[in-house]
Amino acid sequence: TIYNPTKVQVIDKDEQKRFTLADLFEQYIETKTHQLQDSTLRKFKRVKKHLIEFSQSTKISLDIEKIDFNFYLYYQKYLIEVQEYLNSTINDEIKKIKEVSNFYKDSYPNLFLPNRKLKKMVEPDEQRFTMSYPES
Repeated sequence: TIYNPTKVQVIDKDEQKRFTLADLFEQYIETKTHQLQDSTLRKFKRVKKHLIEFSQSTKISLDIEKIDFNFYLYYQKYLIEVQEYLNSTINDEIKKIKEVSNFYKDSYPNLFLPNRKLKKMVEPDEQRFTMSYPES
């Protein structure tokens, strides 16, 4: 048996401009279908759906060339104000975007990679709860 790995497809600049973050999510989901659990795949699909809804609602492009730090700030604002998500859910969505971005960083050198500048959103104490039982 001869080992013949497939090469990572490198996209030229003209073709790359047509690719969106949603397209990368679709490719990632297809690539990881047999490696991830169904529940994890559903989370990636949910983030992709939210990205598309965000783009349609705000008219902010998902083109790879246009993704930058401000994109993430607007996306976080959208998740807070429109989706009414708590910080923990927003952090999970951003983690998924980071994971996909890091997976494709070699194929798409112009893709903005969120880093430490994009800090986790603080989870206020009122969003946490504890169970207590009545004393007997």
